Amino acid sequence: MKKITAIEFHGKDKKGGLLKECIYKAVNEHKQVHKGLGGGLELLVLKNTGIANFYYKSTRLGAANRMTLGDAFKRVQELKKAEEIQKKRQQELNTNSPKLKVFFAQWIDEKSETLKAGSSRKINMLALFRHTLYPLHDYRLCEITANLVYQKLSAINQTPGNKHNAITVLCQCLNSATIKGLIPVNPILKIFTGSENPFKKQKAIGYKTIEASLLKEKYFEPLKNTALLNRTFYLFIALTAFRFNECRLMKWSWINFDKNVIVIPPDAVGANKTQKELVKPITKQVRALLEKWKVFADLSSDYVFKRPSKDLPISEICLREPLKILTSRELDFHGLRKTMKTWLVSEGCQNEFISELALTHDVRSTIQKTYDKYNYIQPLLEALQQWNDYVETMLPKEYLELLKSN
Repeated sequence: MKKITAIEFHGKDKKGGLLKECIYKAVNEHKQVHKGLGGGLELLVLKNTGIANFYYKSTRLGAANRMTLGDAFKRVQELKKAEEIQKKRQQELNTNSPKLKVFFAQWIDEKSETLKAGSSRKINMLALFRHTLYPLHDYRLCEITANLVYQKLSAINQTPGNKHNAITVLCQCLNSATIKGLIPVNPILKIFTGSENPFKKQKAIGYKTIEASLLKEKYFEPLKNTALLNRTFYLFIALTAFRFNECRLMKWSWINFDKNVIVIPPDAVGANKTQKELVKPITKQVRALLEKWKVFADLSSDYVFKRPSKDLPISEICLREPLKILTSRELDFHGLRKTMKTWLVSEGCQNEFISELALTHDVRSTIQKTYDKYNYIQPLLEALQQWNDYVETMLPKEYLELLKSN
C-alpha cells in the first residue's frame, strides 16, 4: 500500500479510508497493525480493541524510539529554540570575530613566550605569515574556510613546501582561536594532510652544492646584477661560510674589528642554533667587504643586512628567491658550506679538524675539550684566508668592486 503524508492521511480518515481498513484488520484478524506513513509518522492499531495511535520516530529529533505526536511537537519546538540560540551565538561570534592579522599578532606574541631562547621559529613563522599568507590577512576568522585557503594560496607563485609550512603555521593559529571560542572549529584541520594535500612538501634530497671551480659560472655570474644589499650578502656568506640565518641576522655588535673576529653569542635569537658561542676570524676580504658596506649601510641599525624601509633584517624570501630563480636551483646557501669544506680538505689546508672548525663544528670529544683549551683562531684564520683568496679569483668585476677600498 502506498505511503501517505499526514495531510493525506486525515483526508482519507474522514472518508473511512486507511484508518478504517487498519482498525478492521486489527479487530477481525486479531493482529496488531503497524503502518509507516512517511516522514517519521507511524500508525499503530492494537489488536482486538482497534485503538489507533499516532507516533513519531526520528533520530533527527534525538529519539530512536517512538514518541507521541505531542512529545514530537514539543521536541521540535525545543530544537527550533536551540537552533535560534546557536544562530544568535554564531552572529555574535561573526560580529566580534577579529581579522586574521590582528589575532595572529596576539597569538605569535603568546607563542614566543614558550619558545626556547635562541629559537628561530618565531622569525620563520612571521616570515611565512607576511610573505605567504598575506592574501588572508584581512579576512575575519569566521570567514576562513578550507576552500578559501586553497584558492588564495594556489594563486601565489611559491613552492609547495613553502605553502605547506605556511598552512602548518595557520593551522596552529586557528587551533588557538578555536580553544578561545572565537570560531567553533578549525576549518583547515586535517584538510591539507595525507596524499591528497595539494601543497604536499617535497622530501628533502640533501643540500644542493657545486664544485668550487664552478662558483663563478654557477653562483657569482648569475647573481652579479642583483641589488647591492643582495650582492654584499651573497659574497659575505660565500667568504665566511656562516649558516644562512647567522649571516642574515648578523649584527655590527658581533663584529670586533680590533680583535679581528666575529663572535655570535649563544643567546642570539634565531641566529645561533647551537646555543654556543660561535667565533670566526676576519679575513682580508671579509674586512674589506664590511668596510665597503659601511658606506652604504644604515649604521643607525645594529643589523648588518637591514631592510631598506624597516629596522629589521632582510627577509628570507628576498635572498632565497633570486638564488633559486637565477641559478636555476642548482645550489642553495647551505650547499656553499659543503663547497668550502670540500675545497679545504682537497685543495686548502687539507686538515679535517680545521675544515670542520671553519664550519663552526667542534668535533672534539668531551674529554678533548676539557684538556684542550687552545682556541685554534690562528690556524682557522689561515684556512679561511686560503679559501677567501681562492674565492676572490672566482669573482666577476661586479663583486670585485665590493672589495675595493673607498
